[in-house]
Amino acid sequence: KSAAAVATKTAIDQVLWAPIFTSVFFGSMKLMDGKADEIKTEISEKLWPTMKVNWTVWPLAHVVNFRFIPSSQRILYINVIQVGYNAFLSTMQAAKK
Repeated sequence: KSAAAVATKTAIDQVLWAPIFTSVFFGSMKLMDGKADEIKTEISEKLWPTMKVNWTVWPLAHVVNFRFIPSSQRILYINVIQVGYNAFLSTMQAAKK
């Protein structure tokens, strides 16, 4: 649980995985709505604002998780935070631009 290990895990999650999963979320929601032609626009309009919020929530959450939460409790900890973040994602997805 060194500081370097925590920083590396957090950076990989936020730089690599967060934009990919957020794009997949917006794209799959449009696909399930039967609006595949709107996927590119949806992602281009909503990815950046969503990532800015993501980067205010998840880096701190992950630092706390990787540094202080016992491995046996990490899933519970992340799931509790994820409930609030999922509500935010749903709000972003439903927002009209």
